[in-house]
Amino acid sequence: MLRNLSAARTLEVAFGGGEPFAFRGFWELLDELTETTPLALHVTTNGTLIRPSTWRKGVLGQVRLSLYETTRWRDTAAFLAAEGQRWGANLLIDDQALETLRFVLDELKTLRGDDVSLLSCVGAGRGWGAREPRARRWRAPRRAWRCGRRSRATTVVNA
Repeated sequence: MLRNLSAARTLEVAFGGGEPFAFRGFWELLDELTETTPLALHVTTNGTLIRPSTWRKGVLGQVRLSLYETTRWRDTAAFLAAEGQRWGANLLIDDQALETLRFVLDELKTLRGDDVSLLSCVGAGRGWGAREPRARRWRAPRRAWRCGRRSRATTVVNA
């Protein structure tokens, strides 16, 4: 299927919607696509399954690292930067995250992240910290929301 996308002049494919590195054979799929197509390959991950022993340098165009308090994302970010891997961060925004955003952005710049996507939180207990009652939640400007029930606003900030 992905070869057909390449033949139809698709330029890039992004793997996400879960943890792509959890799938057996994922690196082999990426290797095959690198060898047989001109597709730019990207991945979104929380970074917990990225290991120096299995990393394949030069295979991925960009890694989107989802930041959570409960993961060792700083270690993963430092590893990706040391490998020369282009990477950016996905940060779920709630009231608590807004209070510390400046510090997180400074840290991402120090860790050599390429960019940051600020994403709205969905559901109780998600995001960087605990959520406030509905009336006190931060809201993105109306123009930032995209059409569709499950779409989320994204703001890109160059770190």
